[in-house]
Amino acid sequence: MENNDALYVERSGGLARILNPRRPFGLSWPAFVTKVLRHIFCLVLIIVMIAPFLWMASTSLKELKKVFAFPPNWIPDPVVWGNYVRIWDVVPFARYYLNSLIVVVGSMSGQLIISCLAAYAFARVQFKGRNIFFLAILAMMMVPQQVRTIPLYLIVLNIGMLDTYWAIILPGFFNAFSIFLLRQFFLTIPKDMDEAAIIDGANHAGVLIKIIIPLSKPVLSALTVFIFLASWNSLLWPLIATSSERMRVLTVALSAFTDLYGTDWPMLMTASILVIAPTIVIYLVNQQFIARGIVMTGLKG
Repeated sequence: MENNDALYVERSGGLARILNPRRPFGLSWPAFVTKVLRHIFCLVLIIVMIAPFLWMASTSLKELKKVFAFPPNWIPDPVVWGNYVRIWDVVPFARYYLNSLIVVVGSMSGQLIISCLAAYAFARVQFKGRNIFFLAILAMMMVPQQVRTIPLYLIVLNIGMLDTYWAIILPGFFNAFSIFLLRQFFLTIPKDMDEAAIIDGANHAGVLIKIIIPLSKPVLSALTVFIFLASWNSLLWPLIATSSERMRVLTVALSAFTDLYGTDWPMLMTASILVIAPTIVIYLVNQQFIARGIVMTGLKG
């Protein structure tokens, strides 16, 4: 049997196929070289992206005097595991963690509820000026956060919520991107299901809770991850809205390791590792929902 890509040898019960050594992996040499170069390029990109995180982890396990040693040591000697214990005593790190958790849970709860209600209204309820209001919400996505900061600060100041949890949480309840994402997904759900539920006596709230939300688990999971990442990593607004140490969140608390006399780099890197660890874990666990949710929202405009 002739074949340019493979050779065949006799084996019990038939023929066994083996690759032709002149065509590696069944590919022509130009295709094989292109594939190898592509993998090398991707490997270099991975190394470039991971290197800062590896250096951060390495620095968190070093002594301060060895952070800037030359030549640099990627493997700490000695390994100072005590940095991960001492950080809880150097600053009230547990309090900062609690503050961040409260802000994240509050922002996620409020934003998901309001976004679901608004998206359902734009996707299912017919009312005058619906498209105009939706275009106005889309226009808000183009306004940078820095432009909204001063008006938000004045509002929070005038209602007496400055330096409280509500000052950080309330502005995050409304998010134009969340409404847009959910509205696009709700449009992909057949309206026949809504009509069947209404015939059975359900109102808009019943349709949303019993039909729309159960069918929207992929996009809701993706949106939950987005909200968590945005709230957990938020720096500008928590820095402006709070002033006391007891209200600091983790991103603001990282500045506690820098003063006029220098920076405690091992402690700063240790704190940074503890701050980014939850975001990496949550993203890795839910990355399939993120991709699936975004793809499914584009099925119908």
